[in-house]
Amino acid sequence: MDCLKDTMGHVIRDLQGKVMALPEVIQTLQEHNNVRRENHKALREKNEDMIKAFQERNEAFWEKNMILWTKSMKLWENVKNLLMEELELWGEDLDLWKNELELWKKELDLWEEELGFLEE
Repeated sequence: MDCLKDTMGHVIRDLQGKVMALPEVIQTLQEHNNVRRENHKALREKNEDMIKAFQERNEAFWEKNMILWTKSMKLWENVKNLLMEELELWGEDLDLWKNELELWKKELDLWEEELGFLEE
């Protein structure tokens, strides 16, 4: 029975020690949670700042790309207009060259006929 009383005394003293330490442990956990919340808040703010900076940088690149695209479209329009003007100019010359080529072909055909007659 003395052994049981001693064991019960040890258990009670152990529980009393744990009960006494419990508020300190709770306070330590609360402090840890507060530090964690502060760290999360700081990290979230840092992430928001990084996202905002990234979006601003992307917006600047997008604006530059739009300017380049607009200039490219204007350049392409100018090239297209030049090509159309060249086509109009060369179109008349091409028609003349085709006519001259047909005349030369007729002359060659006549020469071949003459050569054929001369050989006979």
